[in-house]
Amino acid sequence: MEVMLVVLVIVLVASLLAWITKIDIAYLFAPAIFFISGWEFIFGLLGYLNLGMESLLVFTGITGFIFLIKSADFRNQVVKFLFAPSTIAFVALSMISLYKTKDWHLYIWDELSHWGVFTKAMYYYDALAPATPVDLWNESYPPGIQLFQYFVLDFSQNWQEGLLFWSMHLLAISVIVAALAKCTYKYPSEIFLKLFLALIASLAFLIIGEPNYLNVFNTIYQDGILALSFGFSIVIAIKASYLAGRWGIILALSAAFLTLLKPIGIYFALAAILINVIATVFTVKFSNVRNVFVAFVPSLVALITVGASRVTWSSYISRLEIDFGIIPENSAGYLNAIRSLANEKEATSTFISAFFHTNLPSSSLAMTSRTWTIICALLFVIWVSLDGYQNRKRNIFIGFTLAITTIGYFCVILLSYLTVFLPVEFMASYDRYIGTWYQGVFFAIVLLILSEFDSIREVDSNSIKD
Repeated sequence: MEVMLVVLVIVLVASLLAWITKIDIAYLFAPAIFFISGWEFIFGLLGYLNLGMESLLVFTGITGFIFLIKSADFRNQVVKFLFAPSTIAFVALSMISLYKTKDWHLYIWDELSHWGVFTKAMYYYDALAPATPVDLWNESYPPGIQLFQYFVLDFSQNWQEGLLFWSMHLLAISVIVAALAKCTYKYPSEIFLKLFLALIASLAFLIIGEPNYLNVFNTIYQDGILALSFGFSIVIAIKASYLAGRWGIILALSAAFLTLLKPIGIYFALAAILINVIATVFTVKFSNVRNVFVAFVPSLVALITVGASRVTWSSYISRLEIDFGIIPENSAGYLNAIRSLANEKEATSTFISAFFHTNLPSSSLAMTSRTWTIICALLFVIWVSLDGYQNRKRNIFIGFTLAITTIGYFCVILLSYLTVFLPVEFMASYDRYIGTWYQGVFFAIVLLILSEFDSIREVDSNSIKD
């Protein structure tokens, strides 16, 4: 029963973030989890991972108590936060998930040999996995999700594999309930419709197709959470362009979490930051220098956080004399990597051909990257039309940015195949890597479209009053 306190802590952190930033709490359950992972990361780097959970409880408890005593406005807002549709949905879905996953066990090879072992090593040795004596595969992998899984397991008296799945569910649910921003109990059908559509969108892609048919809810593979966190970060990046500095901490937490998920996560984080920069360029008024600086605070803070996360993890791995093993180690390595693109014409041709002919694992119809590109483009056009003429120029450039970063992602994956993977591993897991990107973009566009329902409702309401 103690693990149920995890939900209480997430809601409390989200409420504190909502009070500080004045942002709808629906957007803050995911950043609350990102904050928890970051908190554990800092304590892990210092060698006191076992104190992470206890210190966070003390910090949030004292902070919340002080606000409750000193601020009547905070007391009133807490009641509003606790009974918001997104909070009720988050708590309800979390409890259902806890019941469903309590007896689940790991059974896929990568779960048993890598993802689960990382968290298990942290649980039993109260240290970041690379610092434990456990023999690990790819021990240089960033520990983003494992840090949150460790936090959840810290509330349990014994090792439970079901809690690994529940941790993944909490992350997915925290992102999905963002669709309920601005929802009210006056329109219950809207709450259920948005929640249903966001859930369906989160399951559009399978992480692995047949014969296992793994999605974000039935495996602890990181790819599904990477995709949903990326989609959420795109939405946050666009929202931040409207409200400037208040969203800085939220975009920073999201970008840092992406960086700590997988080595490729830094590309996803930088793509989201670039979208924020482009969106802000078309939002800010350049006549006021102070306003310009404030408008770009989210992207600046996020960029610093991403850099700090990457550098600290790389330094930590280096201190343990572990090979980071992701990119060439010197300038000569970079040059050789670039030259290999020209030398591997057949491999490059095969990779390009896959865009048109290789189906990505999907929960419904299996479709190629080209088809998913067209689908995402059409949905993006729908969002642009719903978002209004005044934002059209900005949104068109956001679309161009998404297209460019998509091409860039394909190039990064190709470069990885040619320089990091062994020749026999060429095109291994292609559908999973590419599907992760499209899942994130697809989910982001669906969330953006759902957010326009609020504007349409407000316009209809005003029309009735008139």
